Amino acid sequence: MKVNLLLLIAIIIMTVNSNAQVITSGDITVHIDSIINEIPGATPEGLYLQPGASSRALWRGVIQGILSGDYAAANMQASGINYQVVQFTDNSVTPAKVYYILERTPESTSRYWGTYVFNPAPARSKLVIQCPHPKYDRNTGKQGFRVFYQAGARAYFVAGIHRCNGITFSSCDGTTTACSEESEAYRYSDQPHVVLGTFQITTEEMLAVIPDMIVVQPHGFSQDSGDPDIIMSNGTYFTPEIDYLLNLRDNLLTQDASLTFKVAHIDLEWTKLVARTNTQGRLINNSPDPCGTYATSVTGRFLHLEQTYSGLRDTEANWQKLVNAVIMTFPDDCGCYPGDANNSGAVNILDATYIINYLYRGGLPPSPYATCSGDANCNGGVNIMDATYLINYLYKNGPAPCSCLIWTADYGAPY
Repeated sequence: MKVNLLLLIAIIIMTVNSNAQVITSGDITVHIDSIINEIPGATPEGLYLQPGASSRALWRGVIQGILSGDYAAANMQASGINYQVVQFTDNSVTPAKVYYILERTPESTSRYWGTYVFNPAPARSKLVIQCPHPKYDRNTGKQGFRVFYQAGARAYFVAGIHRCNGITFSSCDGTTTACSEESEAYRYSDQPHVVLGTFQITTEEMLAVIPDMIVVQPHGFSQDSGDPDIIMSNGTYFTPEIDYLLNLRDNLLTQDASLTFKVAHIDLEWTKLVARTNTQGRLINNSPDPCGTYATSVTGRFLHLEQTYSGLRDTEANWQKLVNAVIMTFPDDCGCYPGDANNSGAVNILDATYIINYLYRGGLPPSPYATCSGDANCNGGVNIMDATYLINYLYKNGPAPCSCLIWTADYGAPY
């Protein structure tokens, strides 16, 4: 009887341990980079398997568990598809910060469904960075993670395999020459062009919790003669009420004034790589059928960026251009962007002029917060030094304006 009891206890312990959540620490950027480095390429073909109905339902439950904060239950469900929810403490910063990573288990030999990082204490709780082509669009996975990490976004998605690895084809509309010389339907492994994949399912579940979620998708393309450096699209040819895309363009120009652009809803004659068949974009733009129907309205909350390699994706220093521009485009959740004195959503010379007009010509105070919005140098007040600080930043490679989180840490709620 005693032997049987000990055996039962051992079985219970083994069962609990087999489903226990993985807890680890380290440098999260190094960890994600290592996962991206191991992503399989286009060959050998057929490693990617489209998730079946039961796996999709299980995945949906895992994402719901993560978003509700029930990480242990999510991890237990994920174990059924050779995934795990890792509580990762990033100790490369002080104070250390906790993230939750949905990733394949070390012993997994299939299901290359991607890696998903969730930030439980984001600075920008509506912002999600999605990198669907980390192998085909070189360095976009690593670039996108830097955007997520430094912006304090809510989540980061990176696909788990080369877009051309699958051997079956999506039923969603659109064709491509990415995987063959002849135009063909998109592969099932191409996450922006399927609705039964984990990218789309995770996007659906996050939208249910964050209805005004903003998605930035960095892509890459081979620049031909006459092409711009960046092709920008909101997934439609329509102009949104709040045009984050144009603000992002303007903020990228503060990082590199030599960049050239085509913006699909502005340059209506431009049709190359404008993402109208992107299923995540269609979903966010309220298409009734993201697989087969173009969006007939626009939210402005889907930002699709096709970037040339040289000057944007080739070095970590150049990845920082997009990082900085995204941070400037989307203020911290505290609602103040120090330096954006005229509340345009971008920092430029007009803000320095606005401050000068306010100080010396009876102009309106900075908006929406008279002090925080104009306090570019984060010294707790608005004076001529803030205008000088902006000019140095814009034209002399000076430091960027401080973040809202830094400002509020020093001075309290924005005023």
